[in-house]
Amino acid sequence: MRLAGLRSHAQHLAEFQKNCRDFKATAKTTRALTAHVDHVKNLQRFAIELGIGLDVDGKAGPWTIRFCVTFQDAYAFGTYLTAPLKVDGIPGPATSKAVDYCRANRYMVSEDFRWIEFRTKNPNRKVTRNNPGILLDRRLVLGAQAVRDHYRSPVVVVSGFRDSFWNAVVGGSGRSQHLLGKAMDFQIRGAVPTESVCRRWFNGIGIESRTTGRVVHCDVRDIPARWYYT
Repeated sequence: MRLAGLRSHAQHLAEFQKNCRDFKATAKTTRALTAHVDHVKNLQRFAIELGIGLDVDGKAGPWTIRFCVTFQDAYAFGTYLTAPLKVDGIPGPATSKAVDYCRANRYMVSEDFRWIEFRTKNPNRKVTRNNPGILLDRRLVLGAQAVRDHYRSPVVVVSGFRDSFWNAVVGGSGRSQHLLGKAMDFQIRGAVPTESVCRRWFNGIGIESRTTGRVVHCDVRDIPARWYYT
């Protein structure tokens, strides 16, 4: 009985492993069929228009999928504010339609912000494993727009996403939220943003000094944090 039980366990394990392989193959095939070449190329061309160096090859490779996920998640302009895209990494018809809509509306990511305001300041934006060119969290976009609406004054994004190289150049922390597309350093024309206001939408708050109380950094980390710059 014990030997039979061992054989049964081995059979179940082999069947489970086969199912995993079948699932991965099916998922890969589904993604390939769903992501039509024309839609993939449209997304890749859009990235280039934003200054992000993707290859236009019609292949939904890892760099293209990573950019696709960022676009799907962060895009909050017009109807996509209340009806966001499904974040599945598939550059299919729905995503391609949103890309065309964004292109026709001056490349806005929200009502008052453009995509390029949040991309890395690194002049070399050729997409690699270490440099996506842009990562952007939807919560950061919505928070930035909310702060802009509150003060009714333009918000200048001094620094948004930073790739690892550029983060090192500017002396950023290795755990910086900028590396994740979750942070922005900013200024507001004619206004002094305060912690009490920014705390409504952001957990991470960086303040210029105790004297001014001016918030110059906000991020959407999960745990509340606050610090002063010297």
